[in-house]
Amino acid sequence: MKEPEEIRCKLEWVYGIRCGDTKRSVQYVVGRPQALSTGNREKFEKQSILNSEEVAYFTASIVVLYNTRLNVQRFYLQHDAEVISLAVSNQSGDLIASGEISDQPKIHVWNSRTLDNYAILKGLHKRGVHMLGFSNNDEYLVSCGLTRPSAVIIYDWKNQSVLVSISIMNATQDLFMLPETGSMDVKRLPGQGEPGDPALDETQIDATEGVPGLRQADNRKQKLVVLSLDEIVIFEITKTDFNIHYISFEEARADTTAIPICGLAIVADHKN
Repeated sequence: MKEPEEIRCKLEWVYGIRCGDTKRSVQYVVGRPQALSTGNREKFEKQSILNSEEVAYFTASIVVLYNTRLNVQRFYLQHDAEVISLAVSNQSGDLIASGEISDQPKIHVWNSRTLDNYAILKGLHKRGVHMLGFSNNDEYLVSCGLTRPSAVIIYDWKNQSVLVSISIMNATQDLFMLPETGSMDVKRLPGQGEPGDPALDETQIDATEGVPGLRQADNRKQKLVVLSLDEIVIFEITKTDFNIHYISFEEARADTTAIPICGLAIVADHKN
């Protein structure tokens, strides 16, 4: 009997999910349409959007993208250690970050539609990365480590550079983003323009780039919040500035009991 020259295995289905010791292990992904035409254009557009909805979760070293309508799984398989954290981009849903548990954990940033890897961030965390989150504009990625003190790192992931790295004494409990504040402004340089020229509103800003005598000022703030059992840390990021604010629960314990709940609210029970 002739032996086969090569045997190949293909992953068809993944059962199970790691959720007992992780946060946000299941997330919802809505990307660009990927369905075939059903004939009528309006019906096609609706069906395309519905069929591009996927649920992202992880088990072992695999990130699964499951389409509940088509009952189809796709897999991101580039991790070489178990995955314990996941974040989906806020703008399009096409961007996913996934973090590992290991002595030298890595963070992968990849495209949920093509499964192509954009960046691998490594070398700073120890033991594991148990929480991840994108800023509202998806330019920054914040990660929280498993060690105590807990390392909190904000990356400019496209350039694979670190904006800030701090340690929080107690274990980090949750991570979320606040709505973006500020706006794009256009300023006239000194001596440019005529008196009485109308102010430029936001709808005109894009057309001013590179125009002599005009300068764009990006005053938008990205706000990221990290909670531990002892304090809240708020990061404010602009194009030109960076601020960190600490809110300690110890200061309020004289007359208030404060407890962080799921990173979304603080329940205060006033004694008076």
